[in-house]
Amino acid sequence: MTVKTYSARELRDSHFLTDDSMSVITSHGKPVKVAIPFDDRMFDEGISRALALNLVENHVITQAKGAKMAEMSLVSFLELMSKFGISAADQNSQEISEELDRFSW
Repeated sequence: MTVKTYSARELRDSHFLTDDSMSVITSHGKPVKVAIPFDDRMFDEGISRALALNLVENHVITQAKGAKMAEMSLVSFLELMSKFGISAADQNSQEISEELDRFSW
């Protein structure tokens, strides 16, 4: 899922946010509102958790900050991420192996 940014003028002109992306609404270049899709996350978990999941998934905040926003422990938040198919690691196996090779054991 991607995050899109719309100015207040663009929002007035388009009238609808028709895709399933999270959107930031700006006025005079400053963010004023966030729009997130009403999906299973929102329905099952509520607004604060759905927003935290979207922000973590889009690399806007860390997993620790997402857990705090969702008012959950980090372990519980990671389990919630897993429930919705959000990976806790953004590296593929080769990148992880290369990173581990840099450490001297």
